[in-house]
Amino acid sequence: MIVRCFYFREKKEKIKMRKFFVLPLIFSLFSGCLISPTKVEKEEQEKLTRVENIYRPEEKKPILPVLKEDSELKDFIQYALLNNPEVEASFYDWKSAVEKISATRYLPYPILSLENEIVSNSVSLSSGLMLMLPAKDKITLASEAMSLEARKKRKIFEEKILKVAFNVKNLSYQYWVLKEKIKLTENILKILNEIEELILARLKVGKASQSDVLAIQIEEEKIRNMLLDLDDYKKVLLAKFGAILGIPPKDKIPEPPEKLPFTEQDFSEEKIWELVKLQNPKLSFMKDEIEESEVFVKLAYKEYLPDFSIGLMKSFFSEMAMVKPMLTLSVPWRKKISSMVVSAKSKVKMTKAQYTTEELDLAVMLADGLFRWRQANREFKLYKENLLPKVKWILELNKVGYITGLSNLVDFFVSERMFLDYSFNYLSAQAFREIALNEVSIIIAGILPERETLLQEAR
Repeated sequence: MIVRCFYFREKKEKIKMRKFFVLPLIFSLFSGCLISPTKVEKEEQEKLTRVENIYRPEEKKPILPVLKEDSELKDFIQYALLNNPEVEASFYDWKSAVEKISATRYLPYPILSLENEIVSNSVSLSSGLMLMLPAKDKITLASEAMSLEARKKRKIFEEKILKVAFNVKNLSYQYWVLKEKIKLTENILKILNEIEELILARLKVGKASQSDVLAIQIEEEKIRNMLLDLDDYKKVLLAKFGAILGIPPKDKIPEPPEKLPFTEQDFSEEKIWELVKLQNPKLSFMKDEIEESEVFVKLAYKEYLPDFSIGLMKSFFSEMAMVKPMLTLSVPWRKKISSMVVSAKSKVKMTKAQYTTEELDLAVMLADGLFRWRQANREFKLYKENLLPKVKWILELNKVGYITGLSNLVDFFVSERMFLDYSFNYLSAQAFREIALNEVSIIIAGILPERETLLQEAR
């Protein structure tokens, strides 16, 4: 009989212990995310999902394009965007910010409390849960601010994409110029070799002097040394190209594409400036900075409102059904909050001033970029249509003149060096025109001529 009573008493205590944790469990289930997602949060989550499906599907790097000798420029850009570590770091920074948004929509952690009361020979153990309820709109504004922070991270991610695309194009054009200069220098060296053979043949029959032989050999050594410098610089450009593509130095770095697009048409400078104000990543980032700082002002004003904490204590080990409600109220320090409001307002003014500064800086950058493009364009046309054909003709005349004995070796050297210099200037102007245009369109205006899928999805 004693054993049976003890059994029922133990069973009763277990039931009470289960009830002891029922109330905290119920509160925990219903004290979660009470604020609906903001519009910006939904947009960022959707964009993140679309980009992630392309950029890092199933948390893995996608299959990269195979870079061959006949690969196009867009293949190299796509490879760099998917493999560049700086772009990858920026993507995960954006993803982290998006995931943090939902955390701001939750109420503060509920507090589980235990209370033990001893009255005479009676012992009572109570459990309860305290839940803090912030003032109206505090959680909504905090979620909105975090959503704007995530959008700023996306703008930084877009800017990284644009810079990587620009660097791929920039280095490709630089490498193209270098290879063209090497070809040109090799052709000049062949011409010098032909002249040397002619001089040596004339020297045997006494129609040339030893000084001519030494002069042509000196010129050949200078051109060979120039050729070595040009060929050696290829390693520098390939190292930079590999870094942009995200390829380790120990691996083989593919050469930039041989076939590159060259722009012939002009464009409207007024239209470019409109696109700058609409799409430039920095200006867009600063707009979000202003909007975020204005949200923080509203949030600072909300600090004047007190926060409530409600709780409920219940004793499960007493024969009497005892329920003890609790209510607390925070008392804000008005002077402290006043300082917070002033600080938040100052941040708004600062971000607006920074936006104006950035806008002015971009106007200067745009003017400088367009000037360099026009300058390169004028120089390109000058050498192509006027100077280079004439210098090439002079070189041919002096070559024929020396062979026929109508001109001396000095005249040939002058025309040969002039032709080499002018040809180098022509090639540099041709490539620099594209580089300046890419800087205006990609870095300043935020436009990719080839609309990459990754960037399109991000926007």
